[in-house]
Amino acid sequence: MEITGKKTAILNLLTEHELALQQLYLIYAERFAEYEDFWRQLADEEGKHAEAIRALMREAKAGNIKINEERFRAAAIERSLGYIFDLCERADKGEINLNNSLAEAFHIEDAMIENRFFEIFEGDSAELKQTLTILQEATASHRQYVKEALEAARGS
Repeated sequence: MEITGKKTAILNLLTEHELALQQLYLIYAERFAEYEDFWRQLADEEGKHAEAIRALMREAKAGNIKINEERFRAAAIERSLGYIFDLCERADKGEINLNNSLAEAFHIEDAMIENRFFEIFEGDSAELKQTLTILQEATASHRQYVKEALEAARGS
């Protein structure tokens, strides 16, 4: 089964979204030395998320899972991507402080959970269920991890 058009575009956008987050977190790692390990860990995990989405795309192309293209609109992902790219630019220019970086990261991770980004994939395969669980739990973990760091940064 070949996946074309809208489905491919959405999957590519989801992958690009994870890679954009990875890039943002790497920029933050460079800007905030005291939180470098924190940001690099998040960046590494975002790269793994992108790889997981690519693996799911391969499974969809093989016909093993389905893509629900009506789950959400590509425009929503594009808006989030634009927001992340803007944050990257602002961070590169030194326009974002540590508290802002943490608050923005929390906002993005929270929005991914609230908007259920990964529910575009459908199927009964064990691999799909396991991958979706990993992606959802990792995003929730990121949100909590960032929240705790933000609370600590605000307290100091």
